[in-house]
Amino acid sequence: MQNLLRNILVILLFGLLFLPMAQLSVELFQEPPLEGIGQTTIAPGLGWKSWQTGKFQDSLTDYATQHCGFHNTLVRLNNQYYYSVYHTALANGVIIGQDNYLYDRAHIAAYTGTDFLGEDTLRARMQEIRDLKDILAQKGIRLMLTFVPGKATGTPEHLPIGTPPPGKQTNFKSYRRLADSLDVPALDLITWYQAQLKTAPYSLYPSGGIHWSVYCSHLAADTLVGYIAQLMGTTMKRPDSTTLELSPVPRGQDIDIDQGMNILFPHTGSPMAYPTWRYTSVAPQYSVMTVGDSYYFRIFTDYSGAFFSHSSLWFYYNELHTWGNMVTRRNNEVDLIKQIEAQDLIILYAADANLAKFSWGFVHDALRTYRDPARREAEIQKITLEIQNDPSWLSLIQQKALLEGQPLDTMIRREVVFALDHRRFP
Repeated sequence: MQNLLRNILVILLFGLLFLPMAQLSVELFQEPPLEGIGQTTIAPGLGWKSWQTGKFQDSLTDYATQHCGFHNTLVRLNNQYYYSVYHTALANGVIIGQDNYLYDRAHIAAYTGTDFLGEDTLRARMQEIRDLKDILAQKGIRLMLTFVPGKATGTPEHLPIGTPPPGKQTNFKSYRRLADSLDVPALDLITWYQAQLKTAPYSLYPSGGIHWSVYCSHLAADTLVGYIAQLMGTTMKRPDSTTLELSPVPRGQDIDIDQGMNILFPHTGSPMAYPTWRYTSVAPQYSVMTVGDSYYFRIFTDYSGAFFSHSSLWFYYNELHTWGNMVTRRNNEVDLIKQIEAQDLIILYAADANLAKFSWGFVHDALRTYRDPARREAEIQKITLEIQNDPSWLSLIQQKALLEGQPLDTMIRREVVFALDHRRFP
């Protein structure tokens, strides 16, 4: 009997040892993929040089780790162990606050001001924004800023015990003050958010999400389009009624950190509201491009197509998304000036956690391109050639040169410079 029991235990042990191999070969159990993690390693090739340097061995270890049976379940089990026993998140940059609220280090740094760049740096950046605003104003293109509360700023009451108080100097506070002093239009959704907290009947920030709630982004979208209507001096399409679904379990962006934790038993959080709009019959207006972060993404996908006649999002000034078009373009596929000059309005949009990198180089690149003497002279020569090949246009300039007593080439260049400074692309 003892021998039988021992044999059964040995068989079970060997079965357990070979179970990962069997899972890898025939997938006995279907495992859900890990959130935010891709199996990107490929089987390494064996070569004499890679063997001597140890590169083959290291690559083989990485490949075997990612491609072993039950890899995803074992990762979740390990993450759950650290979460449950040590109250620690193994997800990159995630901090666990009070009441199981999940935060990102960058958001806490923005709240406490530890990422503050300094007044001189921010003033120089805001001056660049003002300079670009003035260049675009000549062309009839408006530029505005939008500041959004990150999670630490939005829900400081749940931050880990011992978190420093809010910073006296933060990137947001300086940017907000400088925008006023330099006359740059700015929508302050951080102050707006504090006012919403007093009246909102539903949660504005989920415990398991890095972004404000779907419900809050819904309110913010309405506030944004109202501000744009005021800025542009017009009436714009607005929601005239809203239906709400109150879900007992958060979903979508309301659990994006929670899912990224990759644990066995995610913290579900409190019930969340999910709105649906009905719109007024006003036609969409304006071509609007937003250079922004992930806080704008839901507004872009869910609402901007209804508000604007043409909508695009330059995501972190890295990927250009166009509403209604599945094709995403990288910067090297886009003519920067043509993209800018096809707009009626450009929005620079960021949460306070991203203000240290605001506008991710967009303003700098735009100014550098507009101020490039070689590019400008090439554009002048191009328009000059267009005038010379257009008899009616050339005749008008000849008449003007005679009336003002100016040489024809001087008058042509003056007209070209004016046309270039006020040009718009369709």
